[in-house]
Amino acid sequence: MHYSKLFSNGILIACLLTPVSSFAADKVSACVESGKTLYAAKNYIKAKETFTRCVKMDASNVDALLSLAGVLAALQTVRAENYSGALSDTFCAF
Repeated sequence: MHYSKLFSNGILIACLLTPVSSFAADKVSACVESGKTLYAAKNYIKAKETFTRCVKMDASNVDALLSLAGVLAALQTVRAENYSGALSDTFCAF
């Protein structure tokens, strides 16, 4: 009798936790989609902030991790292009 009570409580706890984790997953998915919208608009700084927040919510979410890596690469490319452009403008002035 004692074990059946523990088992039924375990099932109850598992059932109560399932919607919470599902809700958390939905929240992370919405976060990632928000970041993707910012990325598509080439708002890389805000996208980086958003994807970072998504990863903090769920560090095992592959979509959030890949999206953060993608926006970091895009920022690096933009910075390199801006630096390259600034250098060529400087050398053309002489």
